[in-house]
Amino acid sequence: MDIPVDSEEEAAFGSDLQENITILAVETDSDSETDNLDGEDSIPLSELLNRLPRRKKQKTNHSIWTETNLVVPDENITFLSSVELPRELKELNSAYQFLKYFLAEETLTDVVYQSPLYSVQKQPDKALLLTVKQLEQFIGCCIYRICQLSSCLQLEITGI
Repeated sequence: MDIPVDSEEEAAFGSDLQENITILAVETDSDSETDNLDGEDSIPLSELLNRLPRRKKQKTNHSIWTETNLVVPDENITFLSSVELPRELKELNSAYQFLKYFLAEETLTDVVYQSPLYSVQKQPDKALLLTVKQLEQFIGCCIYRICQLSSCLQLEITGI
């Protein structure tokens, strides 16, 4: 089948498009296949899905829960590494030094950088302005409060 080129295309692209394009039709072995394909287009997808063969579901073993406690041998619970603290930790005298040992300066700086970004995402009208010093003070207050609570709990446990 020959398809002539429109005059609008000639005007847009010049006279180089004067060739004719040939389209070849591919014939199938049987006409029933083409009829079947045409018929499938009119069937809803939900019905086609229902026609697909179903896979058999594999049965899974369900856990059976019991009311008993977990029994673990002592050798699985025992800490096998050294319980001796490193020399660097023994030399720390204050909670601040301890904090600085575990929280690197770059970690605190990253938290200070990310905090305003997060606060603006949550409440665009209220930007959080935070410094590393303020973050250190906040963490110090949290640690101080935890120490107070733990000493109160110890007093309650011992009955003093």
